[in-house]
Amino acid sequence: MTLNSYTTTTIEIYFYWPSIGKFTHFPSNITINNSIVSRAKVSNFNVIQKSKLVKSDTFLDLLALNDKDLILSFINWADLINGENGFKFFDMMYLMKDKEFFKRITVILRNRWLFNKEIWEFGFYHKIDIIVSELI
Repeated sequence: MTLNSYTTTTIEIYFYWPSIGKFTHFPSNITINNSIVSRAKVSNFNVIQKSKLVKSDTFLDLLALNDKDLILSFINWADLINGENGFKFFDMMYLMKDKEFFKRITVILRNRWLFNKEIWEFGFYHKIDIIVSELI
């Protein structure tokens, strides 16, 4: 990769860890004419079997827990309009590909008299006529 002067870029990468344990990730380097001129710090990772994340201060924390029942419970009682706990409909759009979860979300939102066009558009994706008809 080549960067121009005074620019930055972010690259998101995913790792597969072959086993539980402690691993070292060697950082990226910056080179000029094949000489290292800058290097980030070495990162150490402790790979565990399952995340022990218990923090749920924000809606993003709740999504990270990947507990759909907790998410549904939050959607059922939270002040979604005013963004309680940092809630944004956009943040959970990836979950709408799960047909059963999508149906449960739309039931809750419908019962709360809440509508989100982007969520209802997944009615086309899942071919659910009643939801499509509500959208159009």
